[in-house]
Amino acid sequence: MDIVTLVENTASRVGVIAEWGLSILVEVGGLKVLLDTGQSASVVHNASVLGIDLSTTDKIIVSHGHFDHTGGLRQLLMAMRKEVEIIAHPDIWDAKYVQRPGETVHSYIGIPFQKEELESLGASFTLTSEPVWISDRIVTTGEIPMLTDYEKIDANLYVKTRL
Repeated sequence: MDIVTLVENTASRVGVIAEWGLSILVEVGGLKVLLDTGQSASVVHNASVLGIDLSTTDKIIVSHGHFDHTGGLRQLLMAMRKEVEIIAHPDIWDAKYVQRPGETVHSYIGIPFQKEELESLGASFTLTSEPVWISDRIVTTGEIPMLTDYEKIDANLYVKTRL
């Protein structure tokens, strides 16, 4: 198994871009799965610097629908130039916001693209809250319920809902 961190908030190699967010490439038995895409084109840039051909990625898994885990999707799909399955929770498209301490406005922190645009670039979404077997050695967890008192959603985070 090979695991390569493509995006996170530190950089330990010349030419690699660090940013708030995450993208990890996992390869098992020739299958390449990308977990998240960072917040910008840094995933494409860093893969190039590291000599990784993202067009060979077989599937993309999105852990959750915040911009720092999905913001690289457009550039990634444009670089891949093929159809690719993206596995995610159905709630990834919910309108997510944060109200930072001392601010009166809510800032949008959800996916910065429309689903239709990403589909036009080759994305095929599989949306489920259940575990998904990617191969006989890779499985997503599916939705993880919060079962203890110490598991709380940050009070500054919001999802816009219609009444």
